[in-house]
Amino acid sequence: MKRIEAAYILTGGHSRRFGSPKCMAEINGRPMLDIVAANLSAVFDKVYQVGKQAYGELPFVPDIASEQNPLTGIITALRHCQSEWAFIIACDLPLVDNNVIECLLPKLADDYQIVLPEVDGYLQYTCAFYNKSILPLLQEKLTIGKLALHQIIQEVDYKSVSFTENLWFLNVNTREDLGKLQKML
Repeated sequence: MKRIEAAYILTGGHSRRFGSPKCMAEINGRPMLDIVAANLSAVFDKVYQVGKQAYGELPFVPDIASEQNPLTGIITALRHCQSEWAFIIACDLPLVDNNVIECLLPKLADDYQIVLPEVDGYLQYTCAFYNKSILPLLQEKLTIGKLALHQIIQEVDYKSVSFTENLWFLNVNTREDLGKLQKML
C-alpha cells in the first residue's frame, strides 16, 4: 500500500449559500473543521487546512492564488505535500471518516492520478486522493481559467470507488443542511 504523508482540508470557499465560513460552523459544539481534522487524524500523521485564512489551531497552508475554488486548494496541497499522494477533502464533509479513506487507500496505484468515491453516479472530487503527477495539468487549467473539476477529470487516469452509503458524503452547503445534519446526529 502507498505511503500517504498528509491530508488537506479545503477551507477557502466563498460560503455564499451558508453566509459565514462553513469550516467554523458548529456541530454539537465543535467546529466542522475540527470534526473533519479529527476524522482524518485517525489515518494520517499530518493534517493541514488550505485556504485564504487560518481557522483554529490546525496547521495552515495559504492558497497559491487569489481565486477561490477547489482547484486552487488542490494545487496548493499538492505543492505542499512531500509524498506522491495527498488526501484532499472539503471542510463541509464532516461525516467522512477512516472507513471511507480505508476503502480508497487500496486503490492507489501508479496507473491512476486520482482515486475518489462515487455515490449515486456522482464523483466526489473534494474527497479524493490526488497524485502529484497531475500537478502540471492542474496548474495549466488554473492559468487558462478552466476550473471545473468534472471536466479536468476527463483528461486524467482516475479510479472511482462506488459507495452505496451516501450519508458519509452529506455536504453542508446551507444552514438548512447543517440543521438536518444536527437532527440526524
